[in-house]
Amino acid sequence: NNVVIYSNQFNSNAHGLVLWTVDNARASRNSFEIGDGNALELRYGVNSWIDNNTIEQYGTDAAQHFGIGIFFSSENTIHNNTVSNSEVTGILLGDEAEFNRVTGNTLTRIENSALYVVDNDNYLAGNTISKTESTGIVVEGDWNDIVDNMIADGEASAFEVFGSDNWITGNNISGNSDIPFRVPGNWNEFSENVGHAAPVWGRLNNIAGEFFFSPGRCASHESE
Repeated sequence: NNVVIYSNQFNSNAHGLVLWTVDNARASRNSFEIGDGNALELRYGVNSWIDNNTIEQYGTDAAQHFGIGIFFSSENTIHNNTVSNSEVTGILLGDEAEFNRVTGNTLTRIENSALYVVDNDNYLAGNTISKTESTGIVVEGDWNDIVDNMIADGEASAFEVFGSDNWITGNNISGNSDIPFRVPGNWNEFSENVGHAAPVWGRLNNIAGEFFFSPGRCASHESE
């Protein structure tokens, strides 16, 4: 526990850095470049920080590879990292990753989804996502807060929400080739998001307040 991995260079590795059964760790200002697998992974850890790392040219066109991945871990923070030009899922909150914070990260030119949330009760805010080939943010879990993220110029939808009771508010979506939201899940709440076209909703989701669509189109109703 209490380990610090700071300012290292990981080049041309199958996998970069794995933190396993450590608490209160910090991985900061490391650089990962040209790898075939996963760049940075945390398993069975609590209260660790992963911040200010740079990941570029990782992955081999496989969705199971990720830039940063957390599994069986809680109360960790992923902050201000950059993932770019990679054939990976950008940041993956995997099985039993709950009560984690993903804030202020930049994900650009990612082949798979930029942010992928498998489990529950996580907080994703202030992330910038651009030029992804797959969906920007995928939410399979429940009770997650997705707040004030910017998603631009992707080749697919900005959001896919399969879970329930997620709160999605204040997100800005522009320039995506597909519709901004696909929501097969139920009982999700959307408010004050800004998009470029009408979304496609599942059943029993609620648009609270106003949902704005450019140019000048808005809706406020409960989906049927």
